[in-house]
Amino acid sequence: MSTDFGDSPNPIREHSYFVSGRYLLPFLVPILAAFSQGFLFLTRRTPEWVRPAVLPGLLGAVGFSEIALMRDVWPSRFNWFHLPAGY
Repeated sequence: MSTDFGDSPNPIREHSYFVSGRYLLPFLVPILAAFSQGFLFLTRRTPEWVRPAVLPGLLGAVGFSEIALMRDVWPSRFNWFHLPAGY
């Protein structure tokens, strides 16, 4: 069964991560509000038609920097410490 987590206390079969993930959604709203206000503040002097072109560049820069920072972490054998032996 895909939701059989053995003796792990969380998540349990009745309340898998599909249920507990909903608790994180309310934290997304203030983060998105702060991001959008900051984006509008940074682009306040630019014409309104430029904003849709700046947003993908900003998101691409954030994504690229995240990948650059994590490139040494992903191949580490300690990155998957929670998996059972043999994987």
